[in-house]
Amino acid sequence: MKLSTATLGLAAVLAVSSFHQAEAIGCPKNIANQLNALNQGSTPSSFAAKFNAAPESVRDSQFFTPSQELAANIGANFDITRAQIYDAAIQFGASEASDLVRTTSNAFTSDVAGTSGSTVNVNGHKVDEIAWLNRFLQERLHSTKHSDSNDASVKLYQSLIDEKQYNWDKSVSGLAITKRNIIIWC
Repeated sequence: MKLSTATLGLAAVLAVSSFHQAEAIGCPKNIANQLNALNQGSTPSSFAAKFNAAPESVRDSQFFTPSQELAANIGANFDITRAQIYDAAIQFGASEASDLVRTTSNAFTSDVAGTSGSTVNVNGHKVDEIAWLNRFLQERLHSTKHSDSNDASVKLYQSLIDEKQYNWDKSVSGLAITKRNIIIWC
């Protein structure tokens, strides 16, 4: 399963900085430039500039491909799960994201029913995908790489789960945690 461009865009926005409301529409190109333009009057994020300048092949090989292999290994179907694993890979590195997936999966020792309509396969058990994702978010919050941007990312994904925004076509919007609203148009 390939992520939609909106999914990739949201994951990239969340990983680039700790923005608290995002709406990604269409393609993810030039996200860093758009974020810096929206951030007029403040110092542009040096990470955002580096992110925007990084070749796609390097980003894909270091973050995207490993994260999507992790998602495929558990049978993730929802855009939100795939994007969250990608977000974790960008924030922490692919190895730490792999550790988080393993820790999350090892927490399930029996089947877990749910209402999401999708299950992942972990340790020989069928687990509701959103139940798995909620546990992943808990593990992410408790990871040794705790930061404010990590907290903001987790809160945004939790708000999307609360709103049952599991799959995204051309747009996705998140709950504002602060007063700053950011809209991304590609």
